[in-house]
Amino acid sequence: MARDNMSSYNRSLLSRRFRYASRPNYNPTPEQEEHLNCVHNKIRTGFYKLQEHPCPSCNSDKYEVIGEVDRHGLPCSTTICTSCGLLMTNPCFRPEDYSDFYFHHYRNIYKDIQTNSNGQELSEDYETIAHNRPRVVDQYTLLQKNLVMDNKTKVLELGCGKGELLYRLSKDGCECIGTDYDEKVIAFGQAHGLQLLKGDLNDIEEGNFDLVIMSHSLEHMPNPTKVIYDIARKMSDAGKLFINVPNVLDTFIGTYSDLMNIVQFVHLFNFTPQSLNNLMTNCNFNHIVTESNSDNREILALFEKRSPSHAEIMPEYTELSRALRRHEYSRWVQPHYLYEKILHYSYPYRHKLGLSNLKNRFTNKLW
Repeated sequence: MARDNMSSYNRSLLSRRFRYASRPNYNPTPEQEEHLNCVHNKIRTGFYKLQEHPCPSCNSDKYEVIGEVDRHGLPCSTTICTSCGLLMTNPCFRPEDYSDFYFHHYRNIYKDIQTNSNGQELSEDYETIAHNRPRVVDQYTLLQKNLVMDNKTKVLELGCGKGELLYRLSKDGCECIGTDYDEKVIAFGQAHGLQLLKGDLNDIEEGNFDLVIMSHSLEHMPNPTKVIYDIARKMSDAGKLFINVPNVLDTFIGTYSDLMNIVQFVHLFNFTPQSLNNLMTNCNFNHIVTESNSDNREILALFEKRSPSHAEIMPEYTELSRALRRHEYSRWVQPHYLYEKILHYSYPYRHKLGLSNLKNRFTNKLW
């Protein structure tokens, strides 16, 4: 992997299994395997090109490489900033490469929605999803506890998906707009009266938003600092920014107990609550509140704009690096990790016996 002279890095992988190998950490479906092979080919032929970047939280170019592969078997240089402790992919691919990936491969590898050509969901009623989906419930609850919203509140959600959270906020009287790149999910939300647009922040002409929502999108941004500054320019003076991202501390306290299940090709940044606060501090936002979701796997945080000024960040490199290595060495005594591995290696035999969905049937009961 070619590197220029901009960065100082050490290669110190967590363990041998984090060396690059093109095997997924799970059993892909034929459709997933087809798209993964296509992505591998684009990387090998140079269609996707790598570029390095400084840490967005502290602007340091010093980092430690702890992994070379993600859970899909795709090359993914997972690094930890030795100045502040932010876990990130560095080098990463160009923004246009990720755009190509999202357009052609993302939904096929990360399939979590069934829609027909008209964007109508086949599995559940929209009202049911908006009021019962755990993630939406957690997000809505935090916003209701910490903000006063009425029919004058302007809300923008970037990467809104089907728009379930916007649907609930619009029912409370808020003026809501959402953006996403997936035409099917946009059509689905539009069919239920939401103002959803194909695109991103650059496609939003108006501004003065009182609340901007980024749910599981910040970790996908190649340049999060620029995105946050651009968002700030679209916000009112007292505007709030709500961010929901995966919590890398789920490695220690969550369902999977395995960093390999968290590291992903499309997750360019893996946040802890502190590293998220560091990034927002560097982007001139003050912290209001941070909570975990109902199963501790996600960070839900609310921030407010402040005048540009210098503010100290709190490094966590030493603590996080030691914790990751200690946990990696002791993973075989973690019950959740053993459970996942048993399911993984028994899949071919369970599939022959018609028990390939064993995990879906029993996971909730076991954990």
